[in-house]
Amino acid sequence: MVASPALGLDITSIGVITSIFPLCYGCSKFVSGVVGDVLSPSIMLGGGLMATGLVNVAFGASSTLPVFCFLWAGNGILQGFGAPSCAKILTSWFAAKERGTYWGMWNIAHNLGGFAAPILAGTAARTLGWNWGLWAPGIIALSVGLLIILTLKDSPEARGFSPVEHLEGIASLFS
Repeated sequence: MVASPALGLDITSIGVITSIFPLCYGCSKFVSGVVGDVLSPSIMLGGGLMATGLVNVAFGASSTLPVFCFLWAGNGILQGFGAPSCAKILTSWFAAKERGTYWGMWNIAHNLGGFAAPILAGTAARTLGWNWGLWAPGIIALSVGLLIILTLKDSPEARGFSPVEHLEGIASLFS
């Protein structure tokens, strides 16, 4: 972590901040799956990504442990919106026989993002100051989230295409 000594965070404080995220993220994935059955997955995905971007920008503008903890918990909750939304979108846009391929692409994208994000954040923090280690990814998240909201539809039917699978065909698989 690239941190400014002026923040006064010791290794225990950093541990507390980073431990909050996986707990909130895991719980959010479950709740988001339930909520995602009611809400638009593209709005949930894009809106969650934009809100995550705002949280990152706010984190970069903050300087106290309680605020850091609150914001990083919010970041975990908001990032938990992603997986259930993507699962619903993938199953709407791709037939069962091709989902493995596209699920694999989605999974590798997740890993590539996990590879690239620390490089981006670390370079921005080292070059421009610790705040930019959060602001740069936050700005990117805001931009990509907006792009998702403006362009991604929940299903092919919402774009005027035929459904990828007809219910009659699926029902015959189970009889």
